[in-house]
Amino acid sequence: MVKLALAFMENTNRTEEYHQLQQTYKTAKLKLADTYNCRQKTEVCIKDYLQLSALHTKMHKALVDYYKQQGLYSQASIARSQALSHENAQEIIAVQVCCKGV
Repeated sequence: MVKLALAFMENTNRTEEYHQLQQTYKTAKLKLADTYNCRQKTEVCIKDYLQLSALHTKMHKALVDYYKQQGLYSQASIARSQALSHENAQEIIAVQVCCKGV
């Protein structure tokens, strides 16, 4: 009878130990899953950041080219305006000379 009681107590102790080990396993498993999810989110964030950075670089280069072209276009427009102004001034001088001669 004593052996049965001792076996029962030992069985109870092992059952408690088993449950504790199960809890430890579940806790470790949840921590690992959380760490994995966190790492995945971090990797996605890094990937998004790298893509955004690459797009930002491309956009910057495109804007630099755009403003260079815009500057050249403006310079050409100013040159055309100056040429027209010079032609108009020459015509005005020619008309004035012609009118004085009359």
